[in-house]
Amino acid sequence: MKRYTKEEKIKICKLFLESNSKYEDFSKCYKLSSICLRNWVKNYNLFWDGAFDNSKTHLEEKLKSLQKENKKLKKQLKDQELRDEMYSDLRRLINKKK
Repeated sequence: MKRYTKEEKIKICKLFLESNSKYEDFSKCYKLSSICLRNWVKNYNLFWDGAFDNSKTHLEEKLKSLQKENKKLKKQLKDQELRDEMYSDLRRLINKKK
C-alpha cells in the first residue's frame, strides 16, 4: 500500500468532502480502504490543516482550546438557567399580585 504525505491526505480529504461520493467508491480511486479514508476524513474534520501532524503540541493546543470552549459554554448554560429561574420567580410574583 502506498504511503501518503500529510499534504496528499489533506488534498484527498478535501476532494472527498467536495465530491458527495461514498467512501467505498471514492477510496478505490486512491487505492485506499474505505475505513482508512473514513479515519482520514474524521481526523481532517477535527483538525483541518493541522490534521496528520501527529504533533503532541498540536493535540495539546486543540485540547486546551476545547477545554476553554467547554468552560465558556458551561458558564453560558449556568447563566441561562439562572435567568430562567429568575423569570419564573418573577412570573409567579406577578400572578400572585393579580
